[in-house]
Amino acid sequence: MRAFVRGLVGDCEQARDITQDVFVVAGRAAKEGAPPFTSNADERAIRRWLYCVAYRRAISVQRHERVLSIESLDGERAPHRERLAAPGAFDERIVEREALTSALADLETADAACLLLNVVQGFTAREIGGMLEISHDAAKKRLTRAKQRLLCA
Repeated sequence: MRAFVRGLVGDCEQARDITQDVFVVAGRAAKEGAPPFTSNADERAIRRWLYCVAYRRAISVQRHERVLSIESLDGERAPHRERLAAPGAFDERIVEREALTSALADLETADAACLLLNVVQGFTAREIGGMLEISHDAAKKRLTRAKQRLLCA
């Protein structure tokens, strides 16, 4: 979950906070017996619900950051996502991770969400469409677009 959120917001600490919020909301919903935490709930439905909430929280945080973006003294706006420079002598895995983080930052948030949900979490385009409240075809289109942009990056 945290890796998914980090792919959307680009910041490890923020991803940790959002993930924690998601599980607090899930705990409350489970205590109340709210869907999908009913007596006949299946694990897949709960996972879809959790990722849907995580996506919405990440979008909310990004919107909040854009509203509160800080302007520097020379009038340029500070970027809302942190770009990570490739380290010099670090392990190749670290370099690949930072390259992927940078490439994901160049995608639209919804495209990055579709890609992460599909590739990392194994959800189908139909399930992703339900989570992000878009059509099945729109989810497929976002997946295709995200994969093409990553290949060109």
